[in-house]
Amino acid sequence: MSWAFAEATAEAAITYIEANGAAKLTSVAARYSDGIPLPAIAALRLSDPWLGAESEFPVVYFVPEESRRVPSAMGMKQGGLWAHRFLVAIVAELSIDQGRAITSAETIRRMMMRYVVAILEMLAEGYASMGHEWGVGGPTEVYYDATITDKERNAYLGDARIVIWSTGKETSL
Repeated sequence: MSWAFAEATAEAAITYIEANGAAKLTSVAARYSDGIPLPAIAALRLSDPWLGAESEFPVVYFVPEESRRVPSAMGMKQGGLWAHRFLVAIVAELSIDQGRAITSAETIRRMMMRYVVAILEMLAEGYASMGHEWGVGGPTEVYYDATITDKERNAYLGDARIVIWSTGKETSL
């Protein structure tokens, strides 16, 4: 018996976002009249955020934090229902010179809020192809970290983090 566990759940989400991300980002950006674009996701990673390794942004990181079996009469038999908690970190960059009528720092903050909307909507919409339901098994929380000014790059870095649960039937690799 070999379980796919949280890795397969994250890989399914990454595959879904790779296939549907561009259309979703365009859709979310079109909801607002301020003209702030949402650049395509440059990379999706199953790892902890490490900005030193990135040369293009935005980057979305899926970090498995916890897995737990959902109690049932099945016990630990393969195929039982499992819940996995993930940290989904989104990091984007905006040149200080790219600000619109509002300041660049405000622009990057708005971008981060919209990336969160896009990611959450994709996770909710992708249930059929992913086989795991996102937003179930515990609370979904969103955190927005402070915008960082990177003077060497002449850019603002924005960071948003989603803590979300995914629940689904465990299958073998």
